[in-house]
Amino acid sequence: MGRCKRTRNLEVHHKDRSKGATLSNAEVLCPLCHEATRSYGKPGPTPPPFSKEVKEKALRRAGHRCECTRKSCPHNAL
Repeated sequence: MGRCKRTRNLEVHHKDRSKGATLSNAEVLCPLCHEATRSYGKPGPTPPPFSKEVKEKALRRAGHRCECTRKSCPHNAL
């Protein structure tokens, strides 16, 4: 399974809506991969926003690249 190669317009996604806005709950995704997550656009509690510091750390950790490796993401069809 490959990793998405997108590096632009990256978003920091909450892996679990109920786990807060910590770095361990952050996942860097491109817009296409973010929209393909199970929770995107679904009703439910809105998680707290990530701080600028957490976003910057998540982006550095990800190498400023989408972290998605899901089979269901659209980048695998490209």
